[in-house]
Amino acid sequence: MGNIISVERNKLNKNYRLHSFLSIYDKFITQRNITDSEISRLIFVEDYINTHKFNIYDESYKKLLIKDLEKYYLFFHI
Repeated sequence: MGNIISVERNKLNKNYRLHSFLSIYDKFITQRNITDSEISRLIFVEDYINTHKFNIYDESYKKLLIKDLEKYYLFFHI
Protein backbone atom coordinates (compact mmCIF):
# COMPACT_ATOMS: atom_id res chain seq x y z
CA MET A 1 0.00 0.00 0.00
CA GLY A 2 2.81 2.42 0.89
CA ASN A 3 4.51 1.72 -2.44
CA ILE A 4 1.40 2.74 -4.41
CA ILE A 5 1.12 5.99 -2.46
CA SER A 6 4.80 6.70 -3.05
CA VAL A 7 4.47 6.10 -6.80
CA GLU A 8 1.39 8.33 -7.00
CA ARG A 9 3.11 11.07 -5.00
CA ASN A 10 6.13 10.94 -7.34
CA LYS A 11 3.87 11.08 -10.41
CA LEU A 12 2.00 14.11 -9.03
CA ASN A 13 5.30 15.81 -8.19
CA LYS A 14 6.59 15.27 -11.76
CA ASN A 15 3.32 16.56 -13.24
CA TYR A 16 3.46 19.63 -11.03
CA ARG A 17 7.09 20.35 -11.98
CA LEU A 18 6.34 19.86 -15.68
CA HIS A 19 3.30 22.13 -15.50
CA SER A 20 5.32 24.78 -13.66
CA PHE A 21 8.10 24.56 -16.25
CA LEU A 22 5.61 24.89 -19.12
CA SER A 23 3.90 27.82 -17.39
CA ILE A 24 7.20 29.63 -17.06
CA TYR A 25 7.97 28.97 -20.72
CA ASP A 26 4.55 30.22 -21.77
CA LYS A 27 5.05 33.40 -19.77
CA PHE A 28 8.52 33.80 -21.31
CA ILE A 29 7.31 33.65 -24.92
CA THR A 30 4.24 35.79 -24.16
CA GLN A 31 6.28 38.55 -22.53
CA ARG A 32 8.73 38.63 -25.42
CA ASN A 33 5.97 38.34 -28.01
CA ILE A 34 7.69 35.44 -29.79
CA THR A 35 6.39 32.14 -31.11
CA ASP A 36 7.20 28.65 -29.95
CA SER A 37 10.19 27.55 -32.01
CA GLU A 38 13.48 25.76 -31.66
CA ILE A 39 15.31 29.05 -31.16
CA SER A 40 12.88 30.31 -28.51
CA ARG A 41 13.18 27.02 -26.62
CA LEU A 42 16.98 27.22 -26.72
CA ILE A 43 16.96 30.81 -25.50
CA PHE A 44 14.48 29.96 -22.77
CA VAL A 45 16.47 26.98 -21.48
CA GLU A 46 19.67 29.03 -21.35
CA ASP A 47 17.86 31.85 -19.58
CA TYR A 48 16.08 29.45 -17.21
CA ILE A 49 19.32 27.76 -16.18
CA ASN A 50 21.18 31.05 -15.74
CA THR A 51 18.34 32.66 -13.81
CA HIS A 52 18.13 29.78 -11.37
CA LYS A 53 21.92 29.41 -11.23
CA PHE A 54 21.81 25.71 -12.03
CA ASN A 55 25.46 24.88 -12.50
CA ILE A 56 24.81 21.15 -12.61
CA TYR A 57 23.18 21.22 -16.04
CA ASP A 58 25.36 19.93 -18.84
CA GLU A 59 24.61 19.99 -22.56
CA SER A 60 22.73 16.68 -22.49
CA TYR A 61 20.38 17.95 -19.79
CA LYS A 62 19.78 21.18 -21.70
CA LYS A 63 18.81 19.10 -24.72
CA LEU A 64 16.46 17.06 -22.52
CA LEU A 65 14.74 20.24 -21.29
CA ILE A 66 14.35 21.43 -24.89
CA LYS A 67 12.91 18.07 -25.93
CA ASP A 68 10.42 18.23 -23.05
CA LEU A 69 9.31 21.65 -24.23
CA GLU A 70 8.91 20.36 -27.78
CA LYS A 71 6.97 17.33 -26.62
CA TYR A 72 4.62 18.83 -24.06
CA TYR A 73 4.11 22.50 -24.94
CA LEU A 74 1.69 21.68 -27.76
CA PHE A 75 -0.68 20.10 -25.24
CA PHE A 76 -0.23 22.80 -22.63
CA HIS A 77 -2.93 25.08 -24.08
CA ILE A 78 -5.49 22.33 -24.69
